[in-house]
Amino acid sequence: MKNLKTRLKTSIKKKNFFTFLLIFVLVIILLKNTDFFKNSYFIVNKNYDLRLQNAYDFCEDTGSGYIFEIKNKFKLTKIPQIKNYGTTLNLNWIFQNYKEFDNKKLILLFNLKKDGSPKINYNKYKILDNYKNDCLFLEKR
Repeated sequence: MKNLKTRLKTSIKKKNFFTFLLIFVLVIILLKNTDFFKNSYFIVNKNYDLRLQNAYDFCEDTGSGYIFEIKNKFKLTKIPQIKNYGTTLNLNWIFQNYKEFDNKKLILLFNLKKDGSPKINYNKYKILDNYKNDCLFLEKR
């Protein structure tokens, strides 16, 4: 009887060890396949705005990446006007912590017509930043 009890205990310990080992290996495989360690590194070492800028396109579909670049490059403290000739909705969410609007500055997205000509007249504006004449950061003169 005593021998049976010890055999039963060792059997249970072996089963628990193998179950634990199997779960541990599966968790490691899951973490590796989801790039958990690399993504954790980027979350810790890159600031929020830079991560958002990398997550969105620059000046193709929404223009959000371009707005993030302008926000960081010019250290904007007020929300500029955003004229978007594309199909994207309001992009003011990028300036979520800002309360004041700056009517002298203008971010222009998807400015070019199909023939390559601009949709607005630049005479009233000073061009602060220009990306392929399609996305522009302007200031009223």
